[in-house]
Amino acid sequence: MNYLYIYLTLSLAACFFWGCKKEGEPKVFEAGEYVADISKPFHSMSEDDIIVSVNAEELTLARYNRLLKQFEVEQSLQNSGAPDLEQKVKLQVDLKSRSLIEEFVDQCAVLEEAARLDLEPSAKNKQRAQQHADKLMRASGKEFREFAEMLGYSERAFAEKIEQDALRMTLRDVVFTNDLSATQQELEWEKERYAHYNEMCSATNKLVIAKGNELVRKLREGADFEKLAAEHSEMPGQVDVINEYTRSDIYEIALREAAFSLPIGSVSDPIETESGLNIIKIIARNEIKADDIESGEKSTVTMASMLLKLGQLFPCPTDDELKAFITNQKQNYVYRQYLNSIRDKCRIEYPNGTNFWEQAKVQAEK
Repeated sequence: MNYLYIYLTLSLAACFFWGCKKEGEPKVFEAGEYVADISKPFHSMSEDDIIVSVNAEELTLARYNRLLKQFEVEQSLQNSGAPDLEQKVKLQVDLKSRSLIEEFVDQCAVLEEAARLDLEPSAKNKQRAQQHADKLMRASGKEFREFAEMLGYSERAFAEKIEQDALRMTLRDVVFTNDLSATQQELEWEKERYAHYNEMCSATNKLVIAKGNELVRKLREGADFEKLAAEHSEMPGQVDVINEYTRSDIYEIALREAAFSLPIGSVSDPIETESGLNIIKIIARNEIKADDIESGEKSTVTMASMLLKLGQLFPCPTDDELKAFITNQKQNYVYRQYLNSIRDKCRIEYPNGTNFWEQAKVQAEK
């Protein structure tokens, strides 16, 4: 009995000693990537479900949605006043939704590495990070506290985010100690690439324009518009060929003018817009007179439409712009390799698997 008492006493003392000794020290994690053998898509998750954790730093669904919302707000402010703003921001948010998880892992790995190196953000990068935040605040018309709350932060948390942004920039500066500037050979190769692309693009566009003219000829001879559109149209997300539009629905000026001026039943010539080569047929039109505008009614046009994609020509940038582009590409490659190496030092866990979108898509199709 005495031996048992002594053993328990020593065990408790050891636990207390080691517990106190380790308090405040960084936790040690077994590095590696661990993916649970399950598939739990976003639509099946609760707000508290963990998408990924990096050394116990958790990205829950609620945090993921909050970060995505913050990105949407930032994009709206950065592109304020741009034409077709809502569609552009939606596209950027859709792209971000796919990359956000990997970016979270990268950022956690960077902060872990900065802590291991006992790195502090440089004064230059603190200023850069603060200037970026100030620019967004000015665009929002809000003060620091209000802007932080708009993004879902407390004042303290937002200040910490700015500090972390500066720290990540500082670590990036540490990585690029070698000269990664563009060489003359790389500059000449990039110019040749632009010239070759534009040459191929021009040749392709000539074929597309010839195809558009041929389709117009067939339509004017009585061919079925919907059938030809089903075979040739490249309009993204197009469900119905024939739709009703108001003037504000058609943001391309040349297309809008044709839609509201061509005779009923006529087929347009191919109309070149930013989207590509458009062909429309006017089915019906309801013009609202100036006297009736106050009633809230709007002029509408019912038309069939199809789109043929054109390649976009890119004028060759200046030498300085090309050098900056090449240097940035080389830096991104080096930094990506570095990120991979520091990620290997972290414990990355996906407790709900990694099939977040595909399963949801299958369910929606059912």
